[in-house]
Amino acid sequence: MLVIVLTRLNRTRFAVNPDLIERIQATPDTTLVMVDGATFVVAETMDAVIDAVVAFRSRVLTSALHGDHTTSAATAATPADTHAPVTDTPAPVADTHAAATTAADATADAADATTDATTATEGGDD
Repeated sequence: MLVIVLTRLNRTRFAVNPDLIERIQATPDTTLVMVDGATFVVAETMDAVIDAVVAFRSRVLTSALHGDHTTSAATAATPADTHAPVTDTPAPVADTHAAATTAADATADAADATTDATTATEGGDD
């Protein structure tokens, strides 16, 4: 999951994207202040919210390092062999400089051939 699940003071649960939390205050209730200015008062302690955010980030990093792209129970049931294997070999990069140089060389060769043909017809080798 790309969210953490927290509990409001009225005991209803909700999910929040931890990347959007600007700060957490404990005055005395734990309050999340989001980057857009929205605030949420939650039943969890500040330490519990921080632990949830740390666990979230750990799952994200572990998933990225191990190539596990499952984000929910529905996708977790997908067989692992459907994912492309992760390799350390970088994909080949097209050499656009060589292609541009070849095109420029071909243009220069055509110009040289035209000059040689003009010189030959004018009798330039006296």
